[in-house]
Amino acid sequence: MIFSSARVRMDDYNQYQLTELLRQAVDWNFVVEASIHHRVAGLVYHNLNEIETNQNIPFDILSKLKQYYEQTTSKNLGLWKEFCRIQEALRRAKIEPIPIKGIILTHTLYHNLGLRPIIDIDILVRERDVSKTEEIISQIGYKKWTHTTKDYYRSHHCDVTYYLKRDLPDLSIVLDIHWNFVIPRPRRIDFTNVWGRAKKKLINHAEVLLLSPEDTLFCLCLHLRRHIRDLLLKHICDISELLILYKDRFDWDYVVSKARGNRMRFTLYFALFSAKELLGTEVPEVVLNGLSPGFFRRRLIGQFISKETFLYRRLPRLDSKNYW
Repeated sequence: MIFSSARVRMDDYNQYQLTELLRQAVDWNFVVEASIHHRVAGLVYHNLNEIETNQNIPFDILSKLKQYYEQTTSKNLGLWKEFCRIQEALRRAKIEPIPIKGIILTHTLYHNLGLRPIIDIDILVRERDVSKTEEIISQIGYKKWTHTTKDYYRSHHCDVTYYLKRDLPDLSIVLDIHWNFVIPRPRRIDFTNVWGRAKKKLINHAEVLLLSPEDTLFCLCLHLRRHIRDLLLKHICDISELLILYKDRFDWDYVVSKARGNRMRFTLYFALFSAKELLGTEVPEVVLNGLSPGFFRRRLIGQFISKETFLYRRLPRLDSKNYW
């Protein structure tokens, strides 16, 4: 049920599948716990609320999901307003930030602030602008999270974390300033051309510089790799919705060439295979073949990404304060 409804738009097959599932016995407590843990409760609520047979859903279950959806909407709206404040401060200093991950995906892919929770604000700036960005962020009230030296942090990380403390703990805002998509490693991954490929677009009355769809995919795949130990369905949904939106406009030649040149074939294959296997996302077979690792690795991926085990893996007890 969660896999069928973890999407922005339901096709006929998913609607039929969901309708059939609603006629069977459903462990609703698990649906709520798993969908909240995997950060897809907003999508689940949105689709369950729209389906004609939703009278089979217990009232308290739909109410819990609705509450999560409304809380997500409220928090995401506040974070977007804060991003606009940050962007305005940086632009006054001639620094152009690119919003990445959740803060921008809610607008470009989901088009509904309640469908995808945002944990923090992530921005990408040019490496030469990091020091100035930190200075400006400090001037508007943010405090640095880490206490390590600047030189050490720059050589071992790809981002630095700041936070803005509000009157209430739940309203504190975390800001990650990125200068790359991936932490340094012996063979540096080259993403210097993302700035030339980025384009400005009007998003919710604000002009914003956006990554190209292909560079967004790399950003999401590398983020997924970084969080592989706590992989969530939300990460897969982001990739799936990106591929659906740009289905006929995706430059796969650029993606495959970049993945090979930066030794990211396995990372890209894992992410694309996961979207295809779990959510039924269309991925060109020629692309998967061009990125495919050896037989043994493919078997391992297949076992790790399995509809029968994915939602159950390390599922904690429900505690709403852990999911924001």
